[in-house]
Amino acid sequence: MVYTVQQKIEIIFIYGECVRWTRRTAAIFNESIPNTNLNHKYVLELIAKFTEIGSITNKKTVRMHVLSEVAQIEVLGSFVAQPTTSLRVVAREVGTFHETVTKALKSNKFHPYKM
Repeated sequence: MVYTVQQKIEIIFIYGECVRWTRRTAAIFNESIPNTNLNHKYVLELIAKFTEIGSITNKKTVRMHVLSEVAQIEVLGSFVAQPTTSLRVVAREVGTFHETVTKALKSNKFHPYKM
């Protein structure tokens, strides 16, 4: 069963009140909310996630924006031609995110404002 954020918070509070007994926490939660079948293993997993991440929500994934060799050359070439152009304009021309353009410039140690 998928639990809401409010229910997960309630599970953590019950866990604290039950002096860290997962089975008792599951029993109290199941009594308080009908038609639920909370397992003590889920309580353990939730507490482990809470102590590791500091949040009850899932950990956010970090995506790396990859820029091909040809696109990097295109980005650098556009800044050589027009050093005062915007990162967002170049990103639109290349078809990528402006953060990726920034990383491409930074990885090539290219600073167009110094030209």
